[in-house]
Amino acid sequence: MLLKNEKSYFEMIVTNYEFPEIHDDRYDSNWLIIEIRVTLAKVRGLPRIRVC
Repeated sequence: MLLKNEKSYFEMIVTNYEFPEIHDDRYDSNWLIIEIRVTLAKVRGLPRIRVC
C-alpha cells in the first residue's frame, strides 16, 4: 500500500509470514511481517507521533 502527496509518504509492504509452516492453526498461521516507511510533513500545532 502506498499513500503519498507532495509532503508526506506512507508505504506498507508485506515482506513475509511469521509462521508459514503452520497450516492447521487458525490464529498462528496468518501472521504477517510488514515493513513500514513514513515521511511526515512538518506542520506546526500537530502533536508528535511516536512509532514503537
